[in-house]
Amino acid sequence: PLSLTSVIAPASGIHPPLGSQNCVFDQLFLIHMNSPDSGVKTAKQYVANLQTEVDAAFLYAAVADAEEDAGIARIFRQMADIEHEHASKMLEHVQKQGVFMNLPLPSWRARTLRRIGKIFGFDYVIGVLVDTEKSITQAIVQQKNTLGQPVTGSEGNHVVILQSLLQ
Repeated sequence: PLSLTSVIAPASGIHPPLGSQNCVFDQLFLIHMNSPDSGVKTAKQYVANLQTEVDAAFLYAAVADAEEDAGIARIFRQMADIEHEHASKMLEHVQKQGVFMNLPLPSWRARTLRRIGKIFGFDYVIGVLVDTEKSITQAIVQQKNTLGQPVTGSEGNHVVILQSLLQ
Protein backbone atom coordinates (compact mmCIF):
# COMPACT_ATOMS: atom_id res chain seq x y z
CA PRO A 1 0.00 0.00 0.00
CA LEU A 2 1.02 3.54 -0.66
CA SER A 3 1.99 5.67 2.29
CA LEU A 4 3.04 9.27 2.65
CA THR A 5 6.52 8.15 3.64
CA SER A 6 6.95 5.80 0.68
CA VAL A 7 5.88 8.42 -1.84
CA ILE A 8 7.69 11.48 -0.56
CA ALA A 9 10.92 10.35 1.00
CA PRO A 10 11.46 6.62 1.37
CA ALA A 11 14.99 6.97 2.69
CA SER A 12 14.70 10.05 4.85
CA GLY A 13 11.43 9.93 6.76
CA ILE A 14 8.08 11.58 6.27
CA HIS A 15 9.18 14.62 4.30
CA PRO A 16 12.47 15.99 3.09
CA PRO A 17 13.51 18.89 5.27
CA LEU A 18 12.74 22.28 3.84
CA GLY A 19 15.95 23.67 2.48
CA SER A 20 17.13 20.30 1.16
CA GLN A 21 17.48 19.54 -2.51
CA ASN A 22 14.77 16.91 -2.15
CA CYS A 23 12.07 19.40 -1.18
CA VAL A 24 10.14 20.30 -4.33
CA PHE A 25 8.78 23.47 -2.72
CA ASP A 26 12.27 24.80 -2.00
CA GLN A 27 13.45 23.80 -5.46
CA LEU A 28 10.62 25.75 -7.08
CA PHE A 29 11.00 28.77 -4.86
CA LEU A 30 14.76 28.91 -5.34
CA ILE A 31 14.32 28.55 -9.10
CA HIS A 32 12.00 31.57 -8.99
CA MET A 33 14.35 33.57 -6.82
CA ASN A 34 17.50 32.73 -8.79
CA SER A 35 16.16 32.91 -12.32
CA PRO A 36 17.03 35.88 -14.51
CA ASP A 37 13.37 36.88 -14.74
CA SER A 38 12.63 36.38 -11.03
CA GLY A 39 11.76 40.06 -10.76
CA VAL A 40 8.69 39.37 -12.88
CA LYS A 41 6.99 37.54 -10.01
CA THR A 42 5.63 40.20 -7.75
CA ALA A 43 5.26 40.18 -4.00
CA LYS A 44 1.51 40.03 -4.61
CA GLN A 45 1.94 36.75 -6.50
CA TYR A 46 4.07 35.30 -3.71
CA VAL A 47 1.44 36.31 -1.16
CA ALA A 48 -1.23 34.60 -3.31
CA ASN A 49 0.90 31.45 -3.38
CA LEU A 50 1.31 31.73 0.39
CA GLN A 51 -2.49 31.88 0.76
CA THR A 52 -2.81 28.72 -1.34
CA GLU A 53 -0.45 26.89 1.04
CA VAL A 54 -2.34 28.15 4.12
CA ASP A 55 -5.67 27.13 2.61
CA ALA A 56 -4.39 23.67 1.64
CA ALA A 57 -3.06 23.09 5.17
CA PHE A 58 -6.42 24.19 6.61
CA LEU A 59 -8.41 21.91 4.29
CA TYR A 60 -6.15 18.88 4.79
CA ALA A 61 -6.59 19.33 8.55
CA ALA A 62 -10.38 19.59 8.13
CA VAL A 63 -10.45 16.39 6.08
CA ALA A 64 -8.27 14.65 8.69
CA ASP A 65 -10.62 15.75 11.48
CA ALA A 66 -13.61 14.28 9.64
CA GLU A 67 -11.90 11.04 8.57
CA GLU A 68 -13.03 7.97 10.50
CA ASP A 69 -10.11 5.73 9.46
CA ALA A 70 -7.21 6.60 11.79
CA GLY A 71 -4.55 5.66 9.22
CA ILE A 72 -6.03 7.83 6.49
CA ALA A 73 -6.61 10.66 8.97
CA ARG A 74 -2.92 10.47 9.91
CA ILE A 75 -1.92 10.85 6.25
CA PHE A 76 -4.17 13.89 5.83
CA ARG A 77 -2.70 15.37 9.02
CA GLN A 78 0.79 14.83 7.65
CA MET A 79 -0.26 16.54 4.42
CA ALA A 80 -1.58 19.46 6.49
CA ASP A 81 1.73 19.66 8.36
CA ILE A 82 3.68 19.63 5.09
CA GLU A 83 1.55 22.42 3.64
CA HIS A 84 1.99 24.41 6.84
CA GLU A 85 5.77 23.96 6.54
CA HIS A 86 5.56 25.17 2.95
CA ALA A 87 3.58 28.21 4.05
CA SER A 88 6.05 29.02 6.83
CA LYS A 89 9.00 28.70 4.47
CA MET A 90 7.28 30.81 1.83
CA LEU A 91 6.51 33.44 4.47
CA GLU A 92 10.22 33.64 5.25
CA HIS A 93 10.99 34.18 1.57
CA VAL A 94 8.25 36.80 1.23
CA GLN A 95 9.60 38.65 4.26
CA LYS A 96 13.10 38.58 2.77
CA GLN A 97 11.61 40.38 -0.23
CA GLY A 98 10.49 43.20 2.06
CA VAL A 99 6.87 42.19 2.60
CA PHE A 100 6.42 41.97 6.36
CA MET A 101 3.36 40.02 7.36
CA ASN A 102 2.21 37.07 9.43
CA LEU A 103 0.79 33.88 8.01
CA PRO A 104 -2.66 34.77 6.72
CA LEU A 105 -5.76 33.12 8.10
CA PRO A 106 -7.55 30.62 5.87
CA SER A 107 -9.43 32.42 3.11
CA TRP A 108 -13.18 32.79 2.86
CA ARG A 109 -13.08 30.19 0.06
CA ALA A 110 -11.26 27.64 2.25
CA ARG A 111 -13.61 28.22 5.17
CA THR A 112 -16.59 27.82 2.82
CA LEU A 113 -15.15 24.58 1.44
CA ARG A 114 -14.75 23.27 4.99
CA ARG A 115 -18.40 24.10 5.69
CA ILE A 116 -19.45 22.32 2.48
CA GLY A 117 -17.43 19.31 3.62
CA LYS A 118 -19.05 19.29 7.04
CA ILE A 119 -22.53 19.42 5.51
CA PHE A 120 -22.20 17.21 2.42
CA GLY A 121 -19.06 15.20 3.12
CA PHE A 122 -15.46 15.90 2.19
CA ASP A 123 -15.33 14.14 -1.20
CA TYR A 124 -15.84 17.44 -3.01
CA VAL A 125 -13.15 19.14 -0.90
CA ILE A 126 -10.70 16.34 -1.66
CA GLY A 127 -11.48 16.83 -5.36
CA VAL A 128 -10.66 20.52 -5.02
CA LEU A 129 -7.38 19.63 -3.29
CA VAL A 130 -6.52 17.19 -6.10
CA ASP A 131 -7.15 19.92 -8.69
CA THR A 132 -5.04 22.40 -6.71
CA GLU A 133 -2.17 19.93 -6.37
CA LYS A 134 -2.34 19.11 -10.10
CA SER A 135 -2.16 22.80 -10.93
CA ILE A 136 0.84 23.28 -8.65
CA THR A 137 2.55 20.24 -10.17
CA GLN A 138 2.02 21.58 -13.70
CA ALA A 139 3.46 24.95 -12.68
CA ILE A 140 6.52 23.32 -11.11
CA VAL A 141 7.18 21.13 -14.15
CA GLN A 142 6.65 24.02 -16.57
CA GLN A 143 8.97 26.24 -14.53
CA LYS A 144 11.66 23.56 -14.43
CA ASN A 145 11.36 22.93 -18.17
CA THR A 146 11.59 26.65 -18.91
CA LEU A 147 14.73 26.98 -16.81
CA GLY A 148 16.31 23.75 -18.01
CA GLN A 149 16.04 22.15 -14.57
CA PRO A 150 15.60 18.37 -14.33
CA VAL A 151 12.10 17.06 -13.70
CA THR A 152 12.57 14.37 -11.05
CA GLY A 153 9.10 12.90 -10.82
CA SER A 154 8.68 13.99 -7.21
CA GLU A 155 6.88 17.14 -8.31
CA GLY A 156 3.52 15.33 -8.27
CA ASN A 157 3.87 13.49 -4.95
CA HIS A 158 0.83 15.14 -3.39
CA VAL A 159 -1.32 14.22 -6.40
CA VAL A 160 -0.13 10.60 -6.19
CA ILE A 161 -0.92 10.45 -2.48
CA LEU A 162 -4.41 11.89 -2.94
CA GLN A 163 -5.21 9.65 -5.88
CA SER A 164 -4.07 6.59 -3.91
CA LEU A 165 -6.36 7.56 -1.04
CA LEU A 166 -9.31 7.91 -3.42
CA GLN A 167 -8.92 4.37 -4.79
